[in-house]
Amino acid sequence: MQINTYNLELASELRSLIEEEHMYLYRFNIFILLLQCDIEKLQTTKRCYQVSLTLYLEKKTYTVVSQDRELTNAIEEAFVQLQNKLFRHETKLTLGYVKQKLGQIKMVLNSPITTS
Repeated sequence: MQINTYNLELASELRSLIEEEHMYLYRFNIFILLLQCDIEKLQTTKRCYQVSLTLYLEKKTYTVVSQDRELTNAIEEAFVQLQNKLFRHETKLTLGYVKQKLGQIKMVLNSPITTS
């Protein structure tokens, strides 16, 4: 996991929160190659933080961005968004596998039976 910060100092509690969320994601999908977390304090008139998570899988890359006035909320929201994307990805993979197996069963059932 890689954590990059811009325009701010990251407290150890927040670093621990990010590492804990990363471990949860890893338990959810063991094929994670790298998680990159970019945290930035935006230079605007209002105090706002932006958290960008980029998750690299073997064949796909996901990026989510979350902004909030509270850094903890921005981190948690970004991880929730990423979990939702991973869940949809896993669901698509599972459905594809089930469709493939059903197609194979259909092919076997439709093939002519030969007897010797």
